[in-house]
Amino acid sequence: MRLIYFALLLWAAALNLAAEAVTNSFLPAMPDGYFLHAYDDCGMPNRQPHVLTNDCYLWTFNTSDTEAGIKERSAVFSYKGISAVFTNLDPKLSYVLALTYASDHVYHRVQSLEADGVKLHEPYALPQAKATRVMVKVPAEVTQDGRMTLNWKIHGEVNATVSIIEL
Repeated sequence: MRLIYFALLLWAAALNLAAEAVTNSFLPAMPDGYFLHAYDDCGMPNRQPHVLTNDCYLWTFNTSDTEAGIKERSAVFSYKGISAVFTNLDPKLSYVLALTYASDHVYHRVQSLEADGVKLHEPYALPQAKATRVMVKVPAEVTQDGRMTLNWKIHGEVNATVSIIEL
């Protein structure tokens, strides 16, 4: 009986990893030729010029909660969702977002990201007790008008959170 339970547990874990790999097309690395256009240090006051801070608050996880540096452990949080607006984008350029998410060991945070209604990543379960950096390509249709609005949506417990946004 233990063997069956263990096999089912392994199978469920494999399915979960496979589903994550299929639904989230995270880039393995920053593509060659890309450069930093904008940077938001979301957890530090006055260092997130693109984040709309309505219904948001800043918080820094303790090192006992999250294994990461101060920039990764500090983040903007919201119980309703987080938005960021980028302007003066060149429609002729291709853009990639590098996003740093942090979570503690208590909550199971799951969040997705859209840009002007276009899904950039599916619901993603943030790894507990650490920070993680993911990269997504921004589709050209999103920046055609020189503007992009990012919206993080909550799919799990508690809140949405973002530590660093690199465009």
